[in-house]
Amino acid sequence: MAKITANQKPRQAKSPAVALSRDMRNIPATRYQLPNDGRKWRTLCDQRKQLADWLATFGDADGSRIFPAIETMLTAFDTWSRAKLFRRLAELRELGILKSEGLIRERGARIRRLIPDAVLLTAEVSDSPVSHTQPKSHIQ
Repeated sequence: MAKITANQKPRQAKSPAVALSRDMRNIPATRYQLPNDGRKWRTLCDQRKQLADWLATFGDADGSRIFPAIETMLTAFDTWSRAKLFRRLAELRELGILKSEGLIRERGARIRRLIPDAVLLTAEVSDSPVSHTQPKSHIQ
């Protein structure tokens, strides 16, 4: 064991919550794709990833006890509307990444849980967008 001199402070262990942020950070944005995303799927995937990564900074190491209020989220994502924030939260729940577990108080913030394994277990989504063009008609 190394000796600590008078000028040095003992090294503190990193918070276990950092592990969740690190796990979420390593997930590619394409894993956040839903089948009905349409032609702007990359933007939607990036927004879902941004929100999931930001929520991960509030959670415990196992992904539990995430409870920032909606107003806090709107402050962090100041260019997003309230409706857009709720859509992205609903999409994360649809992907199975985010679970709601109740409220802190009767009118308090919602307690959420992130499940990064849900994204890792999903089928690999290709980087090529789905073609949404209509077939040409053979009627002249």
